[in-house]
Amino acid sequence: AGVGYFPWLCNLLGHSCEFTDVDPPKFYSLVWPELGIGGYHHCEVIGGKDFRLPGSYDIITAHRTVFDISNYHWHVKEWQHFLICCERHLNEDGELFVLTNLSGDIFHRAHPDVLAFFQPYRVERFRSLAFRMSKQQIKDTLCLEL
Repeated sequence: AGVGYFPWLCNLLGHSCEFTDVDPPKFYSLVWPELGIGGYHHCEVIGGKDFRLPGSYDIITAHRTVFDISNYHWHVKEWQHFLICCERHLNEDGELFVLTNLSGDIFHRAHPDVLAFFQPYRVERFRSLAFRMSKQQIKDTLCLEL
């Protein structure tokens, strides 16, 4: 969530928003009450490991991700596991939107297999890898039980 601008904007527009971060700097936690946002949950996303969110959601977003470039590069297998975890927390009509930091302008680029995997779901108006998937598309892509 960083400093909290996205949750603040969601709340400003009348949406209920919970947000996650891993060990945020104290400055962030001091800013959140000033922005009038609450609903912080600690969540660490590690490739190939389950993560839990506190509820189910209409939309899950991840903006300017860093979990996929920390210490190693994520490949298709890690992204598939991430999708499985997200699918578990999406409502039936829910959607996932991810905007990564993976671009051609930085050292950590998405592997060509990752780009191919997400190609049907890419949102092209961003310079980095961005994709949007419904819960059903995640199920269909991963052949999950309905």
